[in-house]
Order: sequence, then structure tokens, then C-alpha cells
Amino acid sequence: MDKVKRLVMRVNEYNGKKYTTAVYRCGCSCGEPSHDIYIEVEYDKDFNQLSLMFYKDVYFFDREQRDTILSFWHCLKRQGIGYIFDQYISIPVSNFWYRLKKAIRLVFTGYLEMNESFLYDDEEHINDFLFAIKEGIEYVTKKENG
Repeated sequence: MDKVKRLVMRVNEYNGKKYTTAVYRCGCSCGEPSHDIYIEVEYDKDFNQLSLMFYKDVYFFDREQRDTILSFWHCLKRQGIGYIFDQYISIPVSNFWYRLKKAIRLVFTGYLEMNESFLYDDEEHINDFLFAIKEGIEYVTKKENG
């Protein structure tokens, strides 16, 4: 069970009376930890049901964040007032307005459509991702049979 490797790691495993679970963390090739996907393979012994769940954090991206006084004065000195207005007033206001519209939609409709990408940079990364799923299935079903 220790064959999972590149950008894929087993985080947790649990064998209880009612269910058996294996959890894996799959890293995005870009290296940003907030892009990672968690895979949970679970076997419910009472219902003889195998479940595969994917968990991923999705969030709004600001187009550009510059929040220090030093960068403000540096930009003012090098870029001028128009650049400062765009970076510190126009973009933050448009980001806030976009978030507000999405929040209102969530409140009144009950759902929110978002997407997030996950980067596989080669065949080995994809194979390790699939291997983690297969290994998790073997782990959770083996405990029931054995």
C-alpha cells in the first residue's frame, strides 16, 4: 500500500465497525496547496456500498492584490495616478461587486456555480492519481473480505 508517489499521498485510513475509509491528497502540478484535491474512498458495511468522493476548495480570485503602503508609494512614483486609481480603486470595487452579485445569487437561488482547475503535467501524475483511487478501493473492500 506504499506505492502511491508523485504528488499523491495517503492522508488517512480508518477501519471501523460500520465503514472503512481511505483518504488521499493529490497535489496540483503548479505547486499551490490550495489547488489540491482530496479523494475519499469509503465502504459502508451496513449497505454494502462503495463511495468515491472528491473534495476541493474553490474560491474567488482577486485579479491583483497590492496591500502594502510601500507598494502604493512605489507605484505612485513609477506609474502615476491613473495606475494607482486602477489598482487601488477600480479593480477592488469591481471584485467586490462581482462577489456581491454571486452572494446574492446564492442567497436567493440556493446554489452557486464556480469552477477551479487542477493541473496534471504528465502521464505519471495521472497514473498516480488513478492508482490512489484503485488502492483506496482495494483497502476498503479488503477489510470486509479479510
